[in-house]
Amino acid sequence: MIFDFFKRNKKEINFIKILNIVFVTIFMLFLILPSLFRNRLPKTKSKYENRYLAEFPNIVNEDNEFNTDYFKQFDNFANDNLWLRDVFIHTYSQIMYDIFSIIEKGSNFLIGQKKEVYFVGEHVLDNYIGDDYIDEKTEEKGKDFLLKLDKIASISSASFYYIQMADKEMVEPENFPKAINKISDENEVDRFINKMKNETNINVYYTKEYLLKDKNKYDIFSRTGDVTHWSERGAFNTYVDFMKQLRDKEHRNYKILKEEDFDIKIINADPDLYGGIVDNDKLESFYLKNQNFKKVSDEFEGREDDGNPMHRGRYLNNKLNGSQNILLIGDSYISTYWLYYLPESFHNTIFLYFGNIGLLPEAIIKYKPDIIIFENASREFFLTNEELDTLNDILDKYIEFFEQYRLINKMGGK
Repeated sequence: MIFDFFKRNKKEINFIKILNIVFVTIFMLFLILPSLFRNRLPKTKSKYENRYLAEFPNIVNEDNEFNTDYFKQFDNFANDNLWLRDVFIHTYSQIMYDIFSIIEKGSNFLIGQKKEVYFVGEHVLDNYIGDDYIDEKTEEKGKDFLLKLDKIASISSASFYYIQMADKEMVEPENFPKAINKISDENEVDRFINKMKNETNINVYYTKEYLLKDKNKYDIFSRTGDVTHWSERGAFNTYVDFMKQLRDKEHRNYKILKEEDFDIKIINADPDLYGGIVDNDKLESFYLKNQNFKKVSDEFEGREDDGNPMHRGRYLNNKLNGSQNILLIGDSYISTYWLYYLPESFHNTIFLYFGNIGLLPEAIIKYKPDIIIFENASREFFLTNEELDTLNDILDKYIEFFEQYRLINKMGGK
């Protein structure tokens, strides 16, 4: 009896030992395996966090001395490159969105009706509800800024156009959160557009006026993808509409791309929100069949700019040699979308991000644009009084420079 008891206990003890060995092995593998799968490539971007991950640190710094921040940098690297980190982030974020209508680390985003996501950066809500948050003095300075750009264009024998982009909440307000009530149906951007049309002769193109007619026919904005811009369909349709208006005003037979110039495919929108949230967001994607333009060497690199190569450049279309040149001053609405279409319509297309306006004189003198465009997103609608004062002072100097330049040219360069 006693012998049987010890014999049975011995078997149980052996089983427990084996079980412990299995658990310890699994635990060690869980610790070791992630390090084997960690990413050690530099400049790796997390598609779910929209940021670059910490890189594997060097023990020795640039001065061939011991890197005193090595352990801190390694800790950041280890945290950023944990095994299955992206899976956990995506799963957690998707659950919070689907069940609780919450976007993790999404203070600049709101989830509206039908799970539509809206970007609500600075002053976006003020503009949406119709709050009169811009005083008359600032509006006048904004008008003066555009009038000065128009004068520079006129001195340079170019036509000037002001394009005001309308963001998602201005075109599709019906799905905005119900809890946010409007004070007025007319917002600050609407009021300024009316001011420019009534008080100046500047050519104004307001995308809202077109997109409101188009929104029931197409998906012109993404639901959960890039909600800070239009969709590729929205971009293409407004490009066509603007080019038709430009053709009529300039009395020129511009080449305008048509749908048959593209392979149009239905794709899932690329996740742009934290955690890679997606929600049945299928959109049209436009692939140009025969591209006639190319981006040429960047003459502006290393000069007075913000250092981002995406923020300036020249696009050459030799198929349209001898046709017009266009100069674009704008933001990501142009650089991310319209720059895939406009260069097909012009010989030279020069793009300067708004922050690179210091390159304006050189771009005008070198490429002699026939069309100059200033484009602005509604979410970036107005600068401060101080910023407008600085810009207007800069443009005053440019006007003086171009007037002298024109006079010298009239005198034959003497």
